[in-house]
Amino acid sequence: MQPGASRLPKLARWDMLSQLHRKLTFAAAGSDSSMDNLPPGLVNRGQNLCFAISSLQCLFRTPEMSGLLQDWVQNSNLVMSADEEDFLWSYLKLHVECVARNLQPSTQDNFVRLCRVFMPQLVSSSSYSQEQQDAAEFVMTLLNVLHKILNSRRPKSKAGQANGSGSAEHNAENFQVSISTLNKRCLNRILEVAYKGWQTYERANDSPIVHLFTGQTSDIHQCTSCLKTSIRTQEYNVLPITIELRDRVSTNSGGNTLRLYDLLTSFTEAKRMDNRDTNDENELQTGPICNMAAHTSWLHRTMLTQTPSAVVLQLLRFQYDSATCQSRKIREPIKIPSTNMCLPNGSGTWPQYKLYGVVAHIGSRSTQDGHYIAFAEDQVCGKWYRFDDEAVAYVPDIDEELAKPFLMENAYLLFYRKT
Repeated sequence: MQPGASRLPKLARWDMLSQLHRKLTFAAAGSDSSMDNLPPGLVNRGQNLCFAISSLQCLFRTPEMSGLLQDWVQNSNLVMSADEEDFLWSYLKLHVECVARNLQPSTQDNFVRLCRVFMPQLVSSSSYSQEQQDAAEFVMTLLNVLHKILNSRRPKSKAGQANGSGSAEHNAENFQVSISTLNKRCLNRILEVAYKGWQTYERANDSPIVHLFTGQTSDIHQCTSCLKTSIRTQEYNVLPITIELRDRVSTNSGGNTLRLYDLLTSFTEAKRMDNRDTNDENELQTGPICNMAAHTSWLHRTMLTQTPSAVVLQLLRFQYDSATCQSRKIREPIKIPSTNMCLPNGSGTWPQYKLYGVVAHIGSRSTQDGHYIAFAEDQVCGKWYRFDDEAVAYVPDIDEELAKPFLMENAYLLFYRKT
């Protein structure tokens, strides 16, 4: 066992946290939370921490997350360093106090202090000025840190070691049919490769974060000349969705408003590519799949082969403009459903999800500028609230908010739970 690491017993402070969670959540459930006893905001003080504050307010509303993390700590034979235990404790304490509406002034300060240790690339040292950061990167980094601490399958003697990935690449084989219209045999082959990749990932990774947030994509590339096909799998905690502006993406009766459904459908459609879409000089004369001369066009298709209980969608509203050498923000309005959101699962099923959080980016043309706010649903009372740093307001009708230009044009992160 490494110096500084300890086998975590059922410590009194974890029991205390569980008791506090049960007591305060029960009290919050009995309050008139629409008008008084609002959930607490988080303090910014002009420190450019809104990227973290808005993300946390949504993560804190993930169903069962707090209880699952606490049960995991108390019932799993974890090995963690003293710093890791402090970080996990500080996160859970902030989570519980925010949800239970009993936030202590020192709780947020303590968590931010530890974020400087575990996420120094995002949360600056107190001796430096804090710069605005990407809220999506914060969510991914925080979930990764929590997973590494809670992973019950990491080497016991190496607390803090990075975990293995389940990403796998399958050598090219001839599918005999185009991946744009997969037959049952080819689909089963893709799902077989994806399942093996998922098994590899699960052998090295087991935590509440995996159970809640982790899904898997399978990227399929196929040479259009010989139909040789390669498959690569990859896990995700945040799923990036391109805002397609092509003619084939349909719009609803509201004019130019795109539907989230259209973007997700486009995300999983086969797209034709050629050697202009690669920066590899070796692939300019030969295809990247079969390495044969003149085979320089291919199809690319992404399939969702594992869908998580809670999915975080990142709407890619920011693009680099090579003409101006600057980032620009895509303000295309998107119709976002609060219920019955479907993910196109690779197995042919469409699991349904319900919205419980939105992070919106206001102004500017980059994630490193502007301001972030959040809309989130209280899982105890079922009511929605708007979080703008310390300011919190009750939202009577989330569907009405989602139909307004503000959210349609500025929604950046969408938090959904499977129903």
